[in-house]
Amino acid sequence: MPPSFRHFLTGRPRTALCGLLLFIAAAGTFLPALRNGFVDYDDPDYLTENFHVQQGLTWQGVRWAFTDTRQVGFWHPLTWLSHMLDCQLFGLQPWGHHLTNVLLHAVNVLLVFLVFRRMTGAFGRSLLLAALFGLHPLRVESVAWAAERKDVLSALLWLLTLWAYARFAEKAAANGGGRKIFYGLALGFFLLGLMAKPMLVTLPCALLLLDYWPLGRFRSASFGRLLVEKIPFFLAAVAAAVGAFVAQRTSAATSIGVPLAARAENALVSYARCLGKIFYPTDLAFFYPHPGYWPAVALLLSVLLLLGITAGAVALRRKQPWLLMGWLWFLGTLVPVIGLVQVGAQAMADRFTYVPCLGVLVMAIWGAHEIAARWRPALLAVASAAAVVPCIALTHQQIGYWRDSETLCRHALAVTRDNQVAHFCLGVALEKQGRPDEAVREYQAALAADPTYAAAHTNLGFVLSNEGRFDEATAQFQAALQADADPSRVHFGLGLVFGREGRVPDATIEFQQAVALRPDWPDAHYNLGIALEHEQRLPEAISQLQQAADLDPGSAEFRFELGNALSWSGRLDDAIGQFQKSLELQPGSVECRVDLGNALARTGRLDDAIEQFRAAVQLRPDLAEVHDNLGLALGMRGRTDEAVSEFRQALKLKPDDADAQQNLEGLLRATGHPPPRR
Repeated sequence: MPPSFRHFLTGRPRTALCGLLLFIAAAGTFLPALRNGFVDYDDPDYLTENFHVQQGLTWQGVRWAFTDTRQVGFWHPLTWLSHMLDCQLFGLQPWGHHLTNVLLHAVNVLLVFLVFRRMTGAFGRSLLLAALFGLHPLRVESVAWAAERKDVLSALLWLLTLWAYARFAEKAAANGGGRKIFYGLALGFFLLGLMAKPMLVTLPCALLLLDYWPLGRFRSASFGRLLVEKIPFFLAAVAAAVGAFVAQRTSAATSIGVPLAARAENALVSYARCLGKIFYPTDLAFFYPHPGYWPAVALLLSVLLLLGITAGAVALRRKQPWLLMGWLWFLGTLVPVIGLVQVGAQAMADRFTYVPCLGVLVMAIWGAHEIAARWRPALLAVASAAAVVPCIALTHQQIGYWRDSETLCRHALAVTRDNQVAHFCLGVALEKQGRPDEAVREYQAALAADPTYAAAHTNLGFVLSNEGRFDEATAQFQAALQADADPSRVHFGLGLVFGREGRVPDATIEFQQAVALRPDWPDAHYNLGIALEHEQRLPEAISQLQQAADLDPGSAEFRFELGNALSWSGRLDDAIGQFQKSLELQPGSVECRVDLGNALARTGRLDDAIEQFRAAVQLRPDLAEVHDNLGLALGMRGRTDEAVSEFRQALKLKPDDADAQQNLEGLLRATGHPPPRR
């Protein structure tokens, strides 16, 4: 082999080449996710129904990102900003949001390789670690799910923190310059990571584990000194943990109906289940129902497994320190999401293993290398290929399940039992597809699995209301309130029911409560404005419709209705402005062009009115009312022949149109022409 080529295979070019191949492999494996759409689990809160995010990067949106904790129960402004940037670039095209996740994950895979190679000096093992981490089917939930941007984004900052900390440790060991710079970078990346996902609160403990192995700093510094060194990290972590707990308590997301004893049992079993799915990743689901209390056998086996691995890692800590480090990494980084503090109704989640799995993979890879080095080194290469190839196949299969909500939910129902969330999300998907009867059955199945499932009561109420089953809808909304549902949505739903029943004053009261509970909800302001219009309370209606339009400036419907309210109150110039803004957003609205034309005509701007009516005729030449309006404007302008032609066209389309007939006869009499024969 030529010396230059040998140097290429062993020098920095080798690292660059392998890093590039890792990036391409990870990105290529997850590229099919770009064909997937959004799903009806968390994606509405984060994207498809979040008007703050959909506006893109605006000062108002940035302020909301840093101050809101009610939307999803978390303070993670960096995650919100990343979604806003995607909406700025791609709108609500799913492929763009998925592409960002895929690229972030591919960068993370590259960083795992580079960071662990730098810390351990083990090229091949770090390469295998990155490959298994990046291509494992457990990564699918974090990458193929648009709303889980916080996983890949926070992991990126986690890994950058490790890189900066490793450089700091190198500088500190050599007593060289630049230590403060890398320490500051590590702390800065960590703070940004906390702004992406509060799960990073365990990172300071992970840094101590890295001090133990592979950085080996315990040999040159005391534990106390290393602990003091990380005080800023721990202070930030404590602040983030307290903030996250308060935010989740405020949103009623914590400890929902699960006793402490049941949570402790589930935590122990979930550790074992997560471990099992790392090595045998089958029957993966986006939601695993919480069983309450586990059978005694499952609990006992889980405890014995955890104790056995812990004992082995402690016993071998001197000869094989990576075992203890990897095991404590796995146990520790899962603590915030293992269920001791119950957030959500799940027992566990695949996405929770994104960072924790690195500890288990380190144990397995470095342990396998230790065994293979004594016997047959080639065995490790064969085993590596045998592990990576099935991972790619399973990952491709799992990505397909995330194609759409119906596929995702039906798969979850096939691999789990009594899955109330899967039934609920399937109901949402079916409702959006215009299959209300099937949606009702799925919501009822969700309630059969969990009678206290408040969101299922609420959504069932909306479907029944749309179907005209108002008494049943009201009963579901009342049950939702008793089950501690989001009260703003329930009052909103009751407002719709009462409005459809003609009980406008009652509807107004319900919409007012929805607005009071959630003042940043444009739909609530809009419907309250409509109800106030029906009560002839135009000034109040205009105020509510204006707030709806301000909160969601991209809604043509809000601008249109505000224009109508302003027109009815005699504020024609303001009405014309709103109609024009509505048309900028939705140029094809015939109704808006007609109402704008009428407002222009009332202000004497007949030529502008005629222009709007002609545009409306071009859009819908089959509507008699539009021809009638155009005829009136032409007649007022003195263009009699054209006006007569429009009235006759209206009567041709609608022979019994009394208004067009009357307008035609009046115009002909006024101009001395004989009236038309009937």
